[in-house]
Amino acid sequence: MSLEEIQEKINRRKRRKRRRRMIIIIMLLLAGAAAFLTNSPMFDVTEVQVTGNSKISSELFAVEVDSLKGQNIFLFDMDMLLGILSRQPYFSSIETRRTLPGKIDIEIQEKKAEICYLKDGVTYLLERNSTLLEIGGNPSQGMTFLVDSTEVPALGERLYSEDSRKGIFVKEFRYLQERNISDTMLETIDLTDMAKIRTHYKEIDIILGYDDSLRDKLNKAINIIEGGSLQDKKGYIDLSYPEKPVVFIEPLQDTEDEVDSEGTDTEAPAD
Repeated sequence: MSLEEIQEKINRRKRRKRRRRMIIIIMLLLAGAAAFLTNSPMFDVTEVQVTGNSKISSELFAVEVDSLKGQNIFLFDMDMLLGILSRQPYFSSIETRRTLPGKIDIEIQEKKAEICYLKDGVTYLLERNSTLLEIGGNPSQGMTFLVDSTEVPALGERLYSEDSRKGIFVKEFRYLQERNISDTMLETIDLTDMAKIRTHYKEIDIILGYDDSLRDKLNKAINIIEGGSLQDKKGYIDLSYPEKPVVFIEPLQDTEDEVDSEGTDTEAPAD
């Protein structure tokens, strides 16, 4: 082995030793930094701010929020708070943000009540997927008003199973209701008889029949009302067979006139 080869071998050994020492130093520095960050009182939680909870009262979890103070900002335990929130029907999820050295921002995401279920004179507010959120709550503008005979579930449970005909129909009706850009707003749905589903506009009863072709039926109903200037009339529109709807409008005189409106099937701008 030449002198140059021996020297190169010695240099490689020195380089390996330097790398090992550097790795050990870095690990010690990281361990020291971690110990400092997780044990120094400088990083104890001193302030907790909760936002986003309009339906869930802050009083329900005030104790759990206070228990976060004094904990380390990197190691604080949210289990107690999540345990309280998860039992609230309106609770959806939670997001936390740390602001050094000692502030925690907690944002609560709540479920949205979109369906007002009317049964036996009581209003029940439901999520779009029919989860019961509130009993006796006040409906807000733009909700879907649901009439049915299904028994009311416990808070946090669903009125309809996810894959049931009624559950699928309510979600589709809600979707179309939100995307209706016309002036004729259809907000109520009656599922008491799934062979004769109904909605209405003011004093016009709209019979949809079965739960098929919902978009086409609603479009046709809107076109009939707007095309015939029926907004202030009283009567019914039967769309059980959407290709040949039947319209009955109560006359101003004593004579009744039932009109076959076969020519009113122009597509309406409902989305």
